[in-house]
Amino acid sequence: MSSELLFGLITLFGTAAVGMPVAYAIVIGVLVYLGLAGQDLAIAGETMVQRLFDGFLLLAVPLFIVSANIMNAGSISDRLLKFCVAASRCEHKKAQSQARAHTNIYVLRLSVIA
Repeated sequence: MSSELLFGLITLFGTAAVGMPVAYAIVIGVLVYLGLAGQDLAIAGETMVQRLFDGFLLLAVPLFIVSANIMNAGSISDRLLKFCVAASRCEHKKAQSQARAHTNIYVLRLSVIA
């Protein structure tokens, strides 16, 4: 392991331990590594911008918000919450695992419908 990578990891974990948000700690750790390795710092910015617009990330967030609004309007979320609370109160281990499986199937069906 190179000393640049080691110092970048120390910076990453140090900033995260201080209480800085993980996303900022990662960015600072990468910038420290690139600076110590003698690479161009613009690589990090260019890669972040390309990855942001490369996938469906920008489309996924509004669609999750819309699906949540649809579930709230149709009171599906209230029924789902009541079902999950009732399933989590089971005492027996086998009943808990079956309740979790049924909850996952129920959520999957709701996500396909909505």
